[in-house]
Amino acid sequence: MKNYKYSALMLNGKKIKGVIAANDFNDARKRLREKKVRVLELKEHTEGNLFAKRDSKKKLKADTISHFCRQYGIIISSGINSITGLESLAKKSGNKILSQEITRIVNDIKSGATLSDSMLDEKSKFPKLLSAMVATGEATGTLEEVLKSMASFYEREHRITQKIKNASTYPIIVGIVSFIMLFVFTSFIMPNMMESILEVGAQMPPISQMIMNIGMFMKNYWYLVLLVIIGSII
Repeated sequence: MKNYKYSALMLNGKKIKGVIAANDFNDARKRLREKKVRVLELKEHTEGNLFAKRDSKKKLKADTISHFCRQYGIIISSGINSITGLESLAKKSGNKILSQEITRIVNDIKSGATLSDSMLDEKSKFPKLLSAMVATGEATGTLEEVLKSMASFYEREHRITQKIKNASTYPIIVGIVSFIMLFVFTSFIMPNMMESILEVGAQMPPISQMIMNIGMFMKNYWYLVLLVIIGSII
């Protein structure tokens, strides 16, 4: 027996969390259904193991999820067998992660699981929101409409993400160019200017001295500055 951690909705709409013992994932889903709750998230519980391996899996991108939802919605509306349609999607998909995920779902469905069961599995690369919405669609008989709505939702999410990336590109470029100019000025040009001023007996202003010290630090420890920049970007 394994322990599975879950979050679910009761009939009155209250959200609950807990741990349930079961033979496997599907058995855990079955036991929770018997309790008349709607499962939102279900994964194997590894309490007390500080070194338990955590999934480092890559999640599917929003545009890929949108394409999958739209294509599968068309399959359902056309009356094609779900397994046949999914197998066809897996073969035609140009995304390796999506193809593997669809193949996993097909195998789960052949084993008696539902689409939402497979998408709520801890191995699933689909977001929990989509998994929960699919479960709702299956329970209410509106899976086609849910998939179409989620396709539009993830399409909008992808557009917003792209706009944010495009909007942030210009400031990043300006910042990098500005830093390079500041580095060159404080490390090479300003020290020569200060030497000329000191040679004629002039006193260096405090602000100029501070900038000079920054320039010398950047010149002597440029590799530390570079590491900080790279770390900030990451």
